[in-house]
Parts: sequence; C-alpha cells; structure tokens
Amino acid sequence: MQQNGSGRLLKFATRSDLAARELSRNAADLESHGFEEAAATLRGDVRSLRVDAIRYRALAGGLIYMSLARSSQ
Repeated sequence: MQQNGSGRLLKFATRSDLAARELSRNAADLESHGFEEAAATLRGDVRSLRVDAIRYRALAGGLIYMSLARSSQ
C-alpha cells in the first residue's frame, strides 16, 4: 500500500511538472505576442504547479521513509 501510494504521488509530481512546462511555454508565447498580463497569470499557475510537484515528491519520500522504518523494526 505504501509503495502504491508513493508511486501515485510521484506520478502526480511528474504530471504537475509536465503541465508546468507546457504552461511556461504558453506564457512565453503569449508574452512574445504582447499579452503580458495573461503571461503573468500563467506564470503564477506554473509556480503553483511546481510547488505541488515538490509537495508530492516530499510526501512520496515520507511514505517511502515510513515504510522503510517500519520494515526495519
């Protein structure tokens, strides 16, 4: 169960990273066409997605650590 949960969290992190990359490209494209406000809004979303990815990875690491700690007892 722990490995399954950590695997899911790592998948969520990867998806968040991919979405952040795509939005970052879109923001750059919008900015190059003069839509600075829309680009700034997208960049805010990019930051949120990157924070989510970091949190998912941290939670996955915590689950893995907990399962290792339990198995060593």
